Amino acid sequence: MSDAVHTTELSPIAIHAALECAAASKWQATMTGPAGWRAPGIVAPPDPTGRLPFLNPWGLLSALPIGTAVRVDLQGDSGGVSFYTQTRGTDGQGRWLLEVPTVIQVTELRDEMRLDVDPGTLSLEHPEHGTFEVVDLSARGVSFRAPSKLIDALGESTMFVLHVPGGDPIPVELGVRSVRRAPGQPLMRIVGTRFAGNGTAVVAWYADQAHELGVYAA
Repeated sequence: MSDAVHTTELSPIAIHAALECAAASKWQATMTGPAGWRAPGIVAPPDPTGRLPFLNPWGLLSALPIGTAVRVDLQGDSGGVSFYTQTRGTDGQGRWLLEVPTVIQVTELRDEMRLDVDPGTLSLEHPEHGTFEVVDLSARGVSFRAPSKLIDALGESTMFVLHVPGGDPIPVELGVRSVRRAPGQPLMRIVGTRFAGNGTAVVAWYADQAHELGVYAA
């Protein structure tokens, strides 16, 4: 059973980062308006004017007047984001623009204990794009730091080699589950992944060696 961690964010920087993460991870969005009016869609990162683009694949957004108060719920594999805002017209590309909220509710789902990893302790090697620093891991997946420009090139599922101190490299197949901005590094992202193939070798190593390698409970 997943544990849910709820956080209310008021910081404009934290709100922008959460919305950017939801857009990069392609979280499903639902916009709810007056009298139970609802429309599914996806969001893009906040644009340079400070508005949040929302694309509805069914073209239903024309039913909402500009300035309508709405609630938006974003849902992904790792959690969700909810907030209230207002519609602010369109961008000429079939997307409605929403006012970026000033308060959001963040829900983070954790299926298992995650372990923070000391910098430089573990790394993931990709056959085409080089080596990435592991920032945390669990029995089900790994998070690593990568340049934002490489996120799309990594694909939804791909093979890596996990390099561990004092042991043989471990081939792993990882599926991307979430993407968020790396704290203090605007051009870097933290990529959350889940083992897509058999993770037995990693789980066995992590259970036996984590306490010796500077890996700590998150």
